[in-house]
Amino acid sequence: METLATGRYTTDITRAPNGSLYLVDIVFGTVSRLDLAGSGAAPIARVTASPPGGSTAPLSVTFDARTSSGTNLSFAWDVDNDGEFDDGTGGVITRTLQRGTHLVSVRASSGGFSDTASVSVPVNNNPPTVTITSPPASATFSAGDVIVLDASASDPDGTQLTDGSYEWQLLLHHCTGQDCHQHFEGTYTGRRQNVQGSSHPYPSYLEAVVTVHDGMGGTTTASREIQPVPATLTVTTDPPGGKIQLTPDLVTTPASQVVIASSELSISAPARQVINGQTYGFVGWSQGGPRSQEVTVSTDMTVTARYALDNTSVTVTPSAIVMPDTFVGQTTTTNVTVTTSGPASSVPGYIESAIISGAGLALGAVPDAVPVNTSATIPVTFSPTVSGSINGQATLVINGKNYTVPITANANLAPIATLQVPSDAGEIGRIITGVPRRFDVRLAAVGEPYQRPIRITGASSTDSRVSIVEVPTLINVGETGVVTISVSEDEMGEFNSELVVLVGLERVTIALHAGVSEATDSPALFDPTSGRWQVTDVYGSTRYFYYGNPGDLPLLGDWDCDGFDTPGMFRPSNGFVYITNRAQTGVADREFFYGQGGDIPIVGDWNNNGCDTLAIYRSGEVFVRNSLGTGVADYSYFFGDNGDRPFAGDFDGDGVTSVGLYRETTGFVYFRDLLTSGKAEQSFFYGIPSDKIIAGDYDGDRKETVGIFRPLESRFYLSNVNAQRAADLMIDIDGASGWIPTVGLLPI
Repeated sequence: METLATGRYTTDITRAPNGSLYLVDIVFGTVSRLDLAGSGAAPIARVTASPPGGSTAPLSVTFDARTSSGTNLSFAWDVDNDGEFDDGTGGVITRTLQRGTHLVSVRASSGGFSDTASVSVPVNNNPPTVTITSPPASATFSAGDVIVLDASASDPDGTQLTDGSYEWQLLLHHCTGQDCHQHFEGTYTGRRQNVQGSSHPYPSYLEAVVTVHDGMGGTTTASREIQPVPATLTVTTDPPGGKIQLTPDLVTTPASQVVIASSELSISAPARQVINGQTYGFVGWSQGGPRSQEVTVSTDMTVTARYALDNTSVTVTPSAIVMPDTFVGQTTTTNVTVTTSGPASSVPGYIESAIISGAGLALGAVPDAVPVNTSATIPVTFSPTVSGSINGQATLVINGKNYTVPITANANLAPIATLQVPSDAGEIGRIITGVPRRFDVRLAAVGEPYQRPIRITGASSTDSRVSIVEVPTLINVGETGVVTISVSEDEMGEFNSELVVLVGLERVTIALHAGVSEATDSPALFDPTSGRWQVTDVYGSTRYFYYGNPGDLPLLGDWDCDGFDTPGMFRPSNGFVYITNRAQTGVADREFFYGQGGDIPIVGDWNNNGCDTLAIYRSGEVFVRNSLGTGVADYSYFFGDNGDRPFAGDFDGDGVTSVGLYRETTGFVYFRDLLTSGKAEQSFFYGIPSDKIIAGDYDGDRKETVGIFRPLESRFYLSNVNAQRAADLMIDIDGASGWIPTVGLLPI
């Protein structure tokens, strides 16, 4: 194998279908081709057209590819420019061409390799003419200048040229000592363009190339070179002969570099250097600014780095540091002071490096230099993460000399934060008989930020009514830890108990207290447009879920006889019922049909068996069924006036649900305590027109009383007595006018 030495910067080599190798050069921006020499060389296709074009159509043209190089060549032609070489064979073909510009290609093949060549033949189509009108031929540019590209073109055949007929390319030609190469600066469509002058290294120039297309295949190209304005940066030192970093090299001054005007160059002066056998320190630049900076070279300019003899005395204090004792997690700070003294003309104290060793030790901001006859402080911080003694040191290199400051420090374990138990930590509020309640006992860790967290090792209670659900392990300073418990009580009255939390080896006792009462019903809302429920459980927590299809009517009932109400839905069009035993998004547990289109569903425990089933109201008649499922009513009776809205409730507390009616136009309420025909046993007015009726047990007395939802106010008005009177309880809720109210005892 022979190595390939090109003297260039090849980053990729790719083999073409014809066997040639293509080399990509990243530095010079070129693509080169290498062909195999000798009898095994890949073919090189060539093609000519005779005549090359014509002013009349049709035109007979002969295409000749016999000048292609290679042995035992075979030829295939693409005359219709469809990418398929299926329009002819042989080294010469003749075709008759119509008006337009025709691109004809030939593929020459030999020994498994192939190459293609193309020729464009205009027939009765004159290419457009184009003139570059901007920039002028004498134009020059500086870096960042806005260069206006503009051209004027016309088509001798009368084709109307548009803005899209113009395509520009901006090329940058960069010439080095080895060769010249191109960079593509951009491609643009449109007659007039604004481009920016490049800051590419000098010598470089721009070339604007415009190509105009006439839409018939005819094209014309024009170009214009735009030369840069050169500017020279000269760097010197005082005294002369020093070295300066002038991108990209460290040069001996005086030195110069030519750039495109308004370009930036990086310069950097060493802090200290030997010039003519003596040590000098940097004082400043003639133009000002830091030792290392960017210089904009707009015109020819000279900058000088001024140096002075290093006669500066440097003192670093203290000679040793003993950091104040601190705790793990805490930070303490002291300072190292650098003081310089000497003649006013002497150099600053250049801090060339600053390092520190030792676990938890760190240096703060370090100045670049300390002017002569001044002082500067460097913060030293100690932030230990483990306890124990630390030995370290700070080392500064100032004007070439080392200064070492030993550092000792000691870190102790921080004290543990203080556990704070709020006075109301065990105030549970309300417990519903027979319904366990989860409760969070909140504990706080107070103290300084560096103090250690409180470690909780356990929690317990000797009371069987209290169960431990979750216990935190750590409570950080400033945070709250939650011990989650579950409490239950079967008797009404007061609940009192104790919770013991173990903090390390210490026992912290927290008194638990709650009032115990019967469960009460809570109102709920259903959005018939989306199927979203908004419910409140027995402990007052509001939540949202989706159940049911838009347009169906909501139901709440104790379908599984567990004492809690869950959703159901009734389809008014056909009496389809689907119910669930969970108050959450999900599928139905049971489906059946009851009633017919236009019926109004009512939910109740019609036989005092602890389970809710359905009745339907149809034109003043109530159809009661004591089981869930498709079937006929167990009995029916007439009650009420057609058009009044039915609702259900255990109005007398006997355990049996009965039916009432509500006249929405007037707020008139009337009901019976028996599931039989007859006149109303009680009637009164409650609410105003457009209110929506519900009934529930809102005070735990086991009697259900009326309530209304007022859509215009998004408010429930609930009464604990079935009578015309002011509401005992008002509840504001997030709802809209079309939402449907219902009521029940929701599970947690």
